[in-house]
Amino acid sequence: LTPSVTMLGYQSTMSCAAIRPATIGNIVFFAQRNKKILRSFMASASVNVDKATPTDETLFADPFINSNIYQIAAQSNPYITIWVTDADGNLWGLNYVAEQQINSWFQVTTDGDYESLMVMPQEDVDDLLFYTVKRTIGGSTKRYIEYFTPLTSADSIIHFTNGTPVYEITGLDHLEDKEVWCYTDEEGDWLRDSDGAAHKFTVDGGKIDITGWSPTEDAYVGLTYTATAKTMNWYGGINDPSYESKRRLTKVRATLLNARSGEIGVQVEEDGTPEYVNLFDSLPSSTFTGVKEYNICPGTGRIIKICLRQQEPDPITITGVGCNLK
Repeated sequence: LTPSVTMLGYQSTMSCAAIRPATIGNIVFFAQRNKKILRSFMASASVNVDKATPTDETLFADPFINSNIYQIAAQSNPYITIWVTDADGNLWGLNYVAEQQINSWFQVTTDGDYESLMVMPQEDVDDLLFYTVKRTIGGSTKRYIEYFTPLTSADSIIHFTNGTPVYEITGLDHLEDKEVWCYTDEEGDWLRDSDGAAHKFTVDGGKIDITGWSPTEDAYVGLTYTATAKTMNWYGGINDPSYESKRRLTKVRATLLNARSGEIGVQVEEDGTPEYVNLFDSLPSSTFTGVKEYNICPGTGRIIKICLRQQEPDPITITGVGCNLK
């Protein structure tokens, strides 16, 4: 290696905040100095590459990240996900596949505020994202260390075991006065009402009563939650010629993988409230893989987003969203 082999020249300058960056492979993710922009920088094995500028990964995240970035963590298994907490206690995730130019943001919410997080690599299984969350329980502020796992479909879960089957599940002081779902080994499912919807119990005195179902000696109990997804605006914006055209959406569809329940809907105007319909007429006995469609009623206003929602503790994977345009 001699001075004539190569020249090390100026590449770019980008201010960064005093927040520990995260790395995946040869990509570094860091917060810009104003703490409102997450940037990525890809290192190259060659020193003779063109000048590189860190990429703004929050360019299409508006209006999601409005607060200051607080912490960044990277998860590589089972999927590459960059996790970000902000100063307001929100948790954001960025699904990132550089070689396919995939950059997809989502938000995770809970009954409380996310404060700190870290990813723990695991052997032979998925990495675990641990986090601290601040909740108000029984009028008092509590903090818990929790982690995400794909094996359950509720939040702040506790695993209850007992030597003999019982109707009263105890040890739920950390969920006092909260609405929860309950899964039991005896039922092999979440406890459901006659219409197939998961029953919502209210924790009272640190326990719930499951009389009406089979007694259990092994159960999982956790907070209920709703998962939602929205596409970006299907038109290019006010300056897009299609915005003023008379074309409209007449049908929307979702391609599902191993789903049992869920809803699909549309949003009219930027601040409109989405209207949903069920993807399934009733709870199927097994998971469904295929396409579900929804016909939009004539007279519906200008639709700008397709929305999906899951209010049940059932698995659902969305592999595609489409529409018919008239």
